[in-house]
Amino acid sequence: AKIAVGSAVYGVSEVGGDVVVASAKAVSGAIKGAAEVGGDVGTVAVSAVEGAVETVGNLGKDTTSVVRASTLAAVEAADALGSEVGAKVRNALLSAASLPREVIEAALKGRENK
Repeated sequence: AKIAVGSAVYGVSEVGGDVVVASAKAVSGAIKGAAEVGGDVGTVAVSAVEGAVETVGNLGKDTTSVVRASTLAAVEAADALGSEVGAKVRNALLSAASLPREVIEAALKGRENK
């Protein structure tokens, strides 16, 4: 998921597209794909968000908005598959040492307050 999401985001960047939107859509697709084949959606969520963040960072762009958008996309895709899947993705993202916990917490809190 990490390489697939990163490649999608990079491709969108190359044609002048919005990397934040691309990140969110690619992460959402990764979650849905993992669930369809019985994969570990928590692991895929972390890997997908990492791929988006690393790619955007390597492009020299701000990663905070990408973390936020990718987190929300992952959780929304997971919630659509059921509350248990949503909880698994939330827990995985919050416990990932490679991702900025404070940004993820803020994104999740903002979503819950809607």
